[in-house]
This record gives sequence, C-alpha cells and structure tokens, in this order.
Amino acid sequence: MSKNDLMDYDEDVTAKEFLASPRAEWIISKALYMAIKELETEVASGKIIPPIVREQIGDMKFLRTTLFQTHKPSEIGW
Repeated sequence: MSKNDLMDYDEDVTAKEFLASPRAEWIISKALYMAIKELETEVASGKIIPPIVREQIGDMKFLRTTLFQTHKPSEIGW
C-alpha cells in the first residue's frame, strides 16, 4: 500500500495504534455493516450460502455489537 492510498498517514503510527483510534473504529464499523448487509441480502435472495458464511455473518454481528458499536448505520450515512 502506498502512502498515497492513506489519508493523513503518519509513518510513525503502527497498525495496532491506528486500530485503537476512533477513525479506525469508524472504518471497521462501516466495513462490518456493509459486509453484513451484503451477505444477508444474498441469504435472503435464496442463493446457496455455505454454512461457514452464515457463521461468519454471526461473527461479524458479534464484533459489530461488542467492539465496533460506536457508529450505527444511520450515522454512517446508510
């Protein structure tokens, strides 16, 4: 990943430090919301979804509810 790919990237910040930031929490919250929504849409449409994917939806919901609950979908803009 190039420096140009990251907004306000600070070379002295480690990934773990960034992960602890509100910005990273927002990004992960947004990504989890989008992934859950997409996978649930596929399940609802009747697509054949492997059992592991259904488990992963549950895992993503768990992470979103317990660790990344700061930003709700309405706050994200969806």
